[in-house]
Amino acid sequence: MKNKGYFGGARRSDKKAPKRIIIIAAIVVAIFVPAIAAWINYSLKSNDTKSTPDNLMNVSLYEDNTLLFEEEEDPEKATADTLVSIFDSILKNRTEAQRAPNLAERTPLRAVVTVADTSDEYLCYFSEDDDDNYCVDSSEKVYLISTVDAQHFMTSQYAETLYAESIPPLLYTSAGDAVTPVSVDWKYQDISGAMRSAQKAKTAEAELMYNMAGALGISFDTEPDECSVKIYKSGIVIYTGTYTNMSEIIVEPGTTLQLKVDAIWKASPEKKYAGTVSYDFKVLLRDRSEFILNKTELTTGDFIAVACTNILDPSKISFKSEPDIGFTPKFFEDGDIVRALIPFGDNLEAGDYSLTFVYGAAEETISVALSAHPNPDTSYTVDDTKEPELFKNTVSADLIFKDIMKKLDSSHTDYIFFRSSFDDYSNQSATKTYAYGYTFKTSDDTVTHTIKGEFWSSDEGKDAPVTALNSGYVAYSGSCDYLGNFVVLEHGMGLRTVYGHLESNNVKAGDYVKKGEIVGYTGKLNKFSDEGVFIQCYIFDTPVDYSKIAGQQIKLYTIPEQTTKTE
Repeated sequence: MKNKGYFGGARRSDKKAPKRIIIIAAIVVAIFVPAIAAWINYSLKSNDTKSTPDNLMNVSLYEDNTLLFEEEEDPEKATADTLVSIFDSILKNRTEAQRAPNLAERTPLRAVVTVADTSDEYLCYFSEDDDDNYCVDSSEKVYLISTVDAQHFMTSQYAETLYAESIPPLLYTSAGDAVTPVSVDWKYQDISGAMRSAQKAKTAEAELMYNMAGALGISFDTEPDECSVKIYKSGIVIYTGTYTNMSEIIVEPGTTLQLKVDAIWKASPEKKYAGTVSYDFKVLLRDRSEFILNKTELTTGDFIAVACTNILDPSKISFKSEPDIGFTPKFFEDGDIVRALIPFGDNLEAGDYSLTFVYGAAEETISVALSAHPNPDTSYTVDDTKEPELFKNTVSADLIFKDIMKKLDSSHTDYIFFRSSFDDYSNQSATKTYAYGYTFKTSDDTVTHTIKGEFWSSDEGKDAPVTALNSGYVAYSGSCDYLGNFVVLEHGMGLRTVYGHLESNNVKAGDYVKKGEIVGYTGKLNKFSDEGVFIQCYIFDTPVDYSKIAGQQIKLYTIPEQTTKTE
């Protein structure tokens, strides 16, 4: 039988191969064609909706360099309420302002608009007033934003930070710290009257710890309609109630407590806000702050040194005086104590004054008795015929020098360089010619001015060395019409001594000078024959009597060991 090639015999591959390829190809097509078709269909649909980079607009909105919102899309396809759509309309419809608006006191939003490879910045000033909305481009050209576009923005979510009511009322500890809430559910009213949910309210991202001095206490800058407080000690509830009664809780200093506070502000026709704010934070209770004065009886032209204990942040000490002494003290840290110097200028009336210091829950009022300065009975009468210009414009000269004192370098005011007593020129080869409060008159008994310092004549004559009354930094070395050549030493805490009418200065601004070192050399007092130095003493820019420090050590309170503040 002839072999047909079915059982191992040679086959005719040249006739069978085409049929085989066709079968394989059919199988491949059956498997992959649906996938290929799906891919083609997807590509076609994608091409229908996808924008090229040239068609995209990116808008980034900032407040005080903080990014508020950022969106990117095709403005031709953006919906009406998106950031891109709003700013695309603002830029298309803006018109150049016909008047120069006053924008100096207004806070702008900064918009960075990027299209393709081009980026522009605009400062946008939005307002509830329809005709008071502007944008300023990078070339400082001012444009008026249309009323429609301004209202569109102001009624969008992007305008939230422009509404004061979008920020919930603040909670403060008795130490004056603002507490960050842990959760906020808050609504505010926009210019359309609609209530919007606030999205930008800050909440705490970690457990917070605050300090309280003396007594427990919290307060709100706007009273809530309802408020509940729970206080925990070591995980156990020790108080449940309102925040107004917290001060009744007796807790030892050094104790750490946890406070949970829920405050509710209810909606009403009179309010433009409503919501609930929750707080969860810890407090460390410290000793109550105290305020101590080195003296309570003084004369005009004198000053007091105040010491404050258990103060964590000097900037949060508040001060008031009754009657008003016209001076706000600056408080400085000195180890565990906070200090300040308070002058009582000769412009004040004699009488009793009440000084009130407040720090957190601690408030103390101290009475001070002020007597009139015992001014010298003697005075100098100007010879109108011989010296008509001698004291011309003396009052304005005083103001000019006061202005100089205000502008002095204050980088060393928060140090104390007067730990030792001040020198007294009466112990040196000098004679006091004119004292603080000495008056100068014209021939008709008209007082031209009262001096705020002392002139010391040098027994050694001209060019005698003038030495520093105490250690300090040179805050100024120069000259003026009022004092001629003069040097100002900063002794710390705003206490300054001035050495005027010098023949020459021996120091320059920024030099550190030790007590007794030479700052200059004696000269003449204007047209007088006296040769010496004119000494003035200041607390910042308020003149005080040099005799109150001459030969004395300013008493600075120190904390007894048993009352050292708790750490």
